[in-house]
Amino acid sequence: MKNTTENISVLFILNHFYPEVGAIRTEYQLAQELSRLGDQVIVVTTYPREYRTPHALYKIWQKIYGKKRSVFCEKLGELLVYRVPSYIGKTDNIYSRLLEILSSIPLLLLVGFVALLKEKPDVIITGGDMESLVTLAAYPLKFISRKPILTIMHDIHSSVLVDLGLIKRNSLMHKLIKFLERILLAIVEIIVVHSPSNKDFLVKAYGKADKIQIIYLWADITRIRPIWDKNSCENKGKFVVYYGGVLSYAQAPEIIIEAAKIIEEKGYSDILFLIVGEGPEKRKIVELTRKYGLKNVIFRPFVPWEVHIKFLQCSDIGLVTLKKNYKQPVVPSKLIEIMSAGVVPLLAVPPHNDAKKIAVDTAKAGIWVEPENPAALAKAIISLYKDRILLNTLRKRARKFAEEYFSLKKNAEKYRKLLVKLVKKREI
Repeated sequence: MKNTTENISVLFILNHFYPEVGAIRTEYQLAQELSRLGDQVIVVTTYPREYRTPHALYKIWQKIYGKKRSVFCEKLGELLVYRVPSYIGKTDNIYSRLLEILSSIPLLLLVGFVALLKEKPDVIITGGDMESLVTLAAYPLKFISRKPILTIMHDIHSSVLVDLGLIKRNSLMHKLIKFLERILLAIVEIIVVHSPSNKDFLVKAYGKADKIQIIYLWADITRIRPIWDKNSCENKGKFVVYYGGVLSYAQAPEIIIEAAKIIEEKGYSDILFLIVGEGPEKRKIVELTRKYGLKNVIFRPFVPWEVHIKFLQCSDIGLVTLKKNYKQPVVPSKLIEIMSAGVVPLLAVPPHNDAKKIAVDTAKAGIWVEPENPAALAKAIISLYKDRILLNTLRKRARKFAEEYFSLKKNAEKYRKLLVKLVKKREI
């Protein structure tokens, strides 16, 4: 029997991975941290998507690997990463994502089997986009090897896609996704969600409370630290309102542009909106900005993580927006980084969303406004712009809460305890 108090070997099966940005960063950071703790980490994943990768990183990656359209292996630090080709859409939409996932499954399964034989992992972690499909791809590996599976569930898609109006409740597609989620709960040993409300949601829908564990999302709080003196910042002298991340339908990003219009019309020339990211809604809000002739909005494409964090640290407010009909209580990953950087989170999200419960109700570190209400958003920004004492108080509370609950090191150790427990249970 392997001495699991020392090291374990972990196989990640993910349909997306670094250098892509977004919530997938958490799997990359978890893999790095497990490796730092002494575990062997193997990742089976796909080629990065251009529309989800910072331009500079994508160009470097393409220069080194871009001519390859076959399976290859690379080292990312101590991580051993197998990449497989798949269909990659030109834009980020539900149909492209579905094709990307379905096209990747055969090779993820095949290369996962090779990695299983060659690397002999003790446990499998699945995640990425549409976790239920990725986990189904990994299930034959479990069946063959008898290795346990832990799934990281970022979104409950049977709820998300209905809330966004992309599928209809009780439609054939909705029933199929619910069926896949039910299968997921049946075939894995542990599902990790990122908030108490997400666990309640799953338990109410499918039961299996004993399989569902809560581990908050995290940030590397040793690298993401507040900048209290902003003289070194690019936009020093400006009151910066920052949005960093995917610009999709779910985020309703047009509220940012409408709020910027209100603020510019009121004459607050020191308030600057910095929007960094890509997504299917970006063209719409860029055109809206041009239509209004706004001078207080700057757009940037996806940037490397370190640049994004510097932008965030140099900001006064970090925006988290969602559509008002988005009923899933999931915590947006950007909130974790906002609070870790000691930036005030301003939330335009449904009142039941866990982002509000965490940042406003519990941490007392943020401001909540009604979603899709530009006037309310503009009013909150102006209020914080005028009241710097309140602004700084909220910033300090945000950082303090992050240090307690959003530590990468602490939460990675929680994952490791679950993994070691699974390995020991399997070996008895």
